[in-house]
Amino acid sequence: MKLKMENNLKCEKTIMINAPVTQVWKALTNADIVKKYFFGNEVFSEWNVGNSIMFKGDIDGEAYLGRGIILNRVPYKLFRFSYWSSLSGVENKSENYLHVTYHLSEEGDDYTELITTVDRIHDENMKEQLDKNLDKVLTNLKRVVEQETSEAVFG
Repeated sequence: MKLKMENNLKCEKTIMINAPVTQVWKALTNADIVKKYFFGNEVFSEWNVGNSIMFKGDIDGEAYLGRGIILNRVPYKLFRFSYWSSLSGVENKSENYLHVTYHLSEEGDDYTELITTVDRIHDENMKEQLDKNLDKVLTNLKRVVEQETSEAVFG
């Protein structure tokens, strides 16, 4: 008997970053900056709709490969891609890919609201793990962007 996966669970996080939307966008779409907040993993992409996106490195000492396709890209507003991880425990096929969406909105000149949504999650265990990892990634992202923005302003 095969268990059917629903893929209808979702995880959503909102974070305020003390930096202009241009800096947050740069952090989401620049491989050198992504590496600083995404567990030291490398990312490879040309960052345009239809291009592949690949993450490579290790998480907690375990070799890791993440891959997907860029689905939508509206500079300074929206970045969305499909995503599969070698650590997910599910087969690398299209119906197992999650969707990751970053919505950015400028709150004055100095703040950006970043809403991150991961949908098409397979089960509660995966949702719980994604929830923890997303907290870490977004906390690191906020720290990196605010530090780089501060250094740019204050030299």
